[in-house]
Amino acid sequence: MSELTVGVIGVGHFGTALIKGMLSHSNQVQILLTERDSPKLIADEYIHRISGSSVKGIGDIKSLKQNSDVIILCVRPQNMEEVMENLIDYDKLIISFAAGLPISYYEGMKPDIKLIRAMSNLAIEYGKGVNGWVKNKNCEISDETSYHKIFNNLAYSIQYKQDEESNLDTITAISGSGIAYLAQVFDTVKVCGMENGLSDSNSEVIIQKTVEGILSLMENTDFKLNEIVKMVASKGGTTEVGIETMEKAGLQEALTMGLVDTIEKCRQIRE
Repeated sequence: MSELTVGVIGVGHFGTALIKGMLSHSNQVQILLTERDSPKLIADEYIHRISGSSVKGIGDIKSLKQNSDVIILCVRPQNMEEVMENLIDYDKLIISFAAGLPISYYEGMKPDIKLIRAMSNLAIEYGKGVNGWVKNKNCEISDETSYHKIFNNLAYSIQYKQDEESNLDTITAISGSGIAYLAQVFDTVKVCGMENGLSDSNSEVIIQKTVEGILSLMENTDFKLNEIVKMVASKGGTTEVGIETMEKAGLQEALTMGLVDTIEKCRQIRE
């Protein structure tokens, strides 16, 4: 299988994680960056150690277009218009990870665009991402093949039909942003551990191992999450008391409201 040359525009937190993931987990991929972006990555000791010459700075977006089989956009929604204006004459596959912006937005600027709109999270760096993705009507089989070549080893992928595109907003909330929300919950538990006698390192490791434990239960049994809660929260026990207190304090409601507000923010960007 021939090498795929992938141009990446945008090297923020997600763009950097994606590039590191491609270098570690995607076979036969050459990555091109604009000279504006490349110093941030090429100077990274991790990138240099893993990639050698697999990441290359290539001038401006014009040069990137001329030399890329696929272009991946990792820019913020508010910066997308400027980027797309420079890609109007690009006739190959574009993959965008911008939250909220629907396929119709890109087609409004470029009706003949071959586009895959996707959403993932930072764990893509370690081959543990979750990709929801939708292709538009202009994509060909070869474009899907390119997508799979890049992402098959980077993420668990779920393809949606174009009339299901709104599911990407939900994935943004529970997976893209979900990394931060779960980390916030875990950090709250960690701080409680420290306030009640554990050292910072002890509390950190205990949280990590506890998360690994619940993941192993999910992976190795048929128990649903609510069933695990019921198993641990035995009648009259310590867990039941804690669950009741959290419910009274509105933990579930607060989490739900945060997720719903995230989905609504995606819709506001779309509109």
